[in-house]
Amino acid sequence: MKSFNRCVLACSALLLIQPAVQSQNKLPVIKATSRVVDVIDGDDFRKGAWRILPEKNPDIYHVLIPHKPHRVMFRTNIDSIAFDTRYNGVYDFIIVLKDKDSCHIRIEAKENDLLQFTSNRKTAAQQSDTIPMTIGKNNKIFIAASINGSAPLNFQFDLGAGGNIIKKGSVDKLNLHFDGKTFLINSDGRNEVPTSSKNTLVAGPMHWENNITLIVGDNMDNGEDGLLGNTLFKDKVIELNYDHRIMVIHDTMPAIGDGYTRHNIILDGGVVPFIQAAIKVNGQIFTDWYMFDTGYSGYLRISAAQYKKHQLEGKVENEFSLRGHRVLLPGFEVGGHTFTNVSTVLEKGDNPRGLMGNSLLKRFNVFLDNRNGFIYLKPNSLLHIPDRRNALIPWLIAVTLLPVAFFTGRWIIRKRKRKHHII
Repeated sequence: MKSFNRCVLACSALLLIQPAVQSQNKLPVIKATSRVVDVIDGDDFRKGAWRILPEKNPDIYHVLIPHKPHRVMFRTNIDSIAFDTRYNGVYDFIIVLKDKDSCHIRIEAKENDLLQFTSNRKTAAQQSDTIPMTIGKNNKIFIAASINGSAPLNFQFDLGAGGNIIKKGSVDKLNLHFDGKTFLINSDGRNEVPTSSKNTLVAGPMHWENNITLIVGDNMDNGEDGLLGNTLFKDKVIELNYDHRIMVIHDTMPAIGDGYTRHNIILDGGVVPFIQAAIKVNGQIFTDWYMFDTGYSGYLRISAAQYKKHQLEGKVENEFSLRGHRVLLPGFEVGGHTFTNVSTVLEKGDNPRGLMGNSLLKRFNVFLDNRNGFIYLKPNSLLHIPDRRNALIPWLIAVTLLPVAFFTGRWIIRKRKRKHHII
């Protein structure tokens, strides 16, 4: 009797397990012999962005622009699989590593780590919040904000930032509790820095309650207390109006007037926007993705990889520079407008993408639609103002050459005097 009962229990257990096994077996399967996987998320080719970790079940990948219907592909060194994703969709598959280890991958077309905020709106019908902004001498955008009830602080609004940063020299102005560490990568290199979570942020009418993590950084100009980035508005539409000096946060894309051009974007890490733009040289057009970086005060950067790929050696002029290597691009097109004789920093490295700074970007009013993956640009009243750096170049050359001319003149006079004395 006991044997019979055990048999019944065993059979029941098998019946319970079987659907789960069948469900697992029904999932699509691809193979790999390397842990490193490329991800193509819409227009964003992310080489080596994923690692196979069989111990995670499932290992979840969040679509970078979840509201925008598009294809997401995982590509191993020997196989690939793709899904046409839609908002709120969930897509499961299996990667078998070296014919023995199985990894369950789940693709989710949903928001990840949204920072919710409340706002003081006059009516329930209001769908946007407005913040005054200023443009600094360094071309960057600044807004006033407070942390944990502090006095107003001067924050840079930096679309090129992957997080929110407080300047090391401004920490004493705040009531912060440091409870973690992370690595901060910027022009100072890669450094481990402290972090503070569960902070309250107030900017204009918007209020983030106990959900802001601040990273300590020190790569900022005088008068800056920190920087805030696109992590605050991942499911919103950001309007930057340089003519009226306002930043408007919209719940959804509003109706806009004529004159705007629409462009696809990619959001690196779901946060940092990139837009396609083109170098124009001798009738040739070279299109690449460029970071839309309001936190860089300069004009334009391209990488050595771009320079080599487009064979620009001998096609563009080298430009006078006291620091680094600069070239002069005959033409650069973005937002439907072509800029000529563009002073450009040529950087070392193999990054296939470039970077546009706010000396260039401030010439456009902007709607950045994070929800649907588009950016709208319209030339504004700053379009034709001279670049400060270009205006300074003649003075820099003069200041550099003046001492040379002075000492050369003195040397010639002394030489003549000596010759006259000998005679």
